[in-house]
Amino acid sequence: MAWAKEKGYRKIVFPKGEYLITPEVSKEKNGITGTIFLPDNMIIDFSGSIINIKPTDISKTSGYSIFVFDENIKNTVLCNADIRGDRYTNTTENLSDFCRNILVRGAIECGIENCDIGNSGGFNIGLSRMAINNVSDSVGISETNIEAGTFTDFGEKDDENVSNNWRTINKLNISPLHGYFELGTVWEYGGYPIMSRLYDMWIYNQSDELLEVKHDCRVFYRYDLPEGYYYAHVVLHQPEKPTGTLDQGGMIRFYSLYEPYKCYMKNCRIHDNYSTGIAACGGKHWTFDGLIFENNGVTDPACHVDYEDGWESVIGDIWRNCYFDDKQGNGIILVSGNSATFYNNEINCKFDPRVRSENWRVYHNIITKSITGNCQTDTVIAQNLLLNGATIKDGSHYHGDVTEYKMRDIDNYSHD
Repeated sequence: MAWAKEKGYRKIVFPKGEYLITPEVSKEKNGITGTIFLPDNMIIDFSGSIINIKPTDISKTSGYSIFVFDENIKNTVLCNADIRGDRYTNTTENLSDFCRNILVRGAIECGIENCDIGNSGGFNIGLSRMAINNVSDSVGISETNIEAGTFTDFGEKDDENVSNNWRTINKLNISPLHGYFELGTVWEYGGYPIMSRLYDMWIYNQSDELLEVKHDCRVFYRYDLPEGYYYAHVVLHQPEKPTGTLDQGGMIRFYSLYEPYKCYMKNCRIHDNYSTGIAACGGKHWTFDGLIFENNGVTDPACHVDYEDGWESVIGDIWRNCYFDDKQGNGIILVSGNSATFYNNEINCKFDPRVRSENWRVYHNIITKSITGNCQTDTVIAQNLLLNGATIKDGSHYHGDVTEYKMRDIDNYSHD
């Protein structure tokens, strides 16, 4: 693959056959120990081949990542492969959760198409994230650098519109960022570190010339920076002055993530994985289209799909035209995840929104099990066909029962 990339090829086609990959033949790159790091801007077509993972002791200890998307590669597609982990060929079923046939971290508009991906003893497909260079390339906003007020669109101080506006006193040096950013925290268990969900941003070059003004940005959402960015002023919107201190410094931080961004998975079968079919712990704006989930989930979290450790930073995924069986496990677990959509799916398994999930939209699906919608913002479940006596009900709220948001049951149709 490295040779093909060096020679300028755009596509590699492997002859159809049966291949054996040894996870012990791996290297550490950018904090990931992986076997095959996929190149940028490349289609890798296995022509329907079977790719077996050789059983080794690594599967029982640290686990493995066979195919790795990372370092913000763009437009790379892995297709037409039958990837088989060593769940049934190793000497024990007690394998590491970190046995992953595919790991997607730093990837932009990349895809996985027409693949069977299964037989993993662990998480099978991991969707991950990491702040680039961890804390060192992030920028904090300190409560000592905040005062009441805002700025005009020309960057001048506005001391009249002080209600719900808290501006930086001194400009922030945002030059460590990597051309894009989000504001929040991705360390430990995430969560909203301050009340504010919206903010405005004035971006300057090194000569203090105003380059761009961004209004109504959302915490944890990803935004691009203009060329030549160096400094920024920020206005946070909340009634009281924001306070608090993260372990990494500041109340809340800007950072750039390695994460899957606007990627897709299409016409794949995810099957027979001991722990999880897909561990969705990072990424924004995935499209999952035409996937089949079968026989996943024995050991915790024991499910087809698990939205968990990405917390509020996993945003905007679309699930459509997918099938989920109910042979075993906990089905679809939404511990967290933000502003995502399920539509036109057949969901035979448990569908389990939990209290840190927010703004999910679930509509035009076939649903065969009752749903209790726990959430931390409004969640809408609408116009679904409910079979086998399935019902929809509001559950617990992350911020307490006095909150105005709820799980909204709209025009769902029961048919037995």
